[in-house]
Amino acid sequence: MTTDVSVTLRDGRVVSSSSEAWRLECEARTILKRKDRKEYLEKVRLKRGVDAAVELRNEMLAIKGSKNG
Repeated sequence: MTTDVSVTLRDGRVVSSSSEAWRLECEARTILKRKDRKEYLEKVRLKRGVDAAVELRNEMLAIKGSKNG
């Protein structure tokens, strides 16, 4: 059984834990911990398309930027 809860995104928005925004942020955070980031993004591009890969890369950059700011 899955429980839907409220979560806070890096930008302060509160969303459902089943939302696309939360999924994207979690995936981006996970990829940032990997050594094969470029390869992963290329697989995303091939499977989900260029727009999805760009969106994921932009989220990764935003997360990295928020840690340095």
